[in-house]
Amino acid sequence: MGLSKAVADNLSRYTQALLEIARQPSQRSERQRLLRGDTAALLHRWAAAVAPHTLNPEQTPVITEYGGTTFRSQPEARWAAYFDQRGIVWEYEPARFNGWTPDFLLVLNGNEAYAEVKPVSEFPMDVAQRILNAGRGGDVLILGKGSRHAWRYDGDGWSAVDLTM
Repeated sequence: MGLSKAVADNLSRYTQALLEIARQPSQRSERQRLLRGDTAALLHRWAAAVAPHTLNPEQTPVITEYGGTTFRSQPEARWAAYFDQRGIVWEYEPARFNGWTPDFLLVLNGNEAYAEVKPVSEFPMDVAQRILNAGRGGDVLILGKGSRHAWRYDGDGWSAVDLTM
């Protein structure tokens, strides 16, 4: 069973709107925010299955298990595996800062840093702005499509970093 392009396009727009609502800080409870995010992810996966030509597969979050932790996406699980390979201590979704829940708390060279995972290869200005608007100071990382696509905010600005160590 397939969807017409118009129906699939509308479903895609609705799903993206739900995801955006789920990301925004508001008066909603954390439970309501997570439910909207989970509903949007389910709708998006369903639409990708029945009309894959209308959706970008990279935008489809796939809940993934790794090392006893349930991740909201495969890129998050891949980064956790990378941290384990490198001996980097990590905690998944450790805190919430004014509408931003970082994906990881990392301990790098004895220092703590929060990290956000996004499947991108170019610097995501919108994500960076959302992190800064959340009021989180100190070391923050945005982790993209691999160890060569990472950016660090150290209080003075964003800079590219190579995590291949």
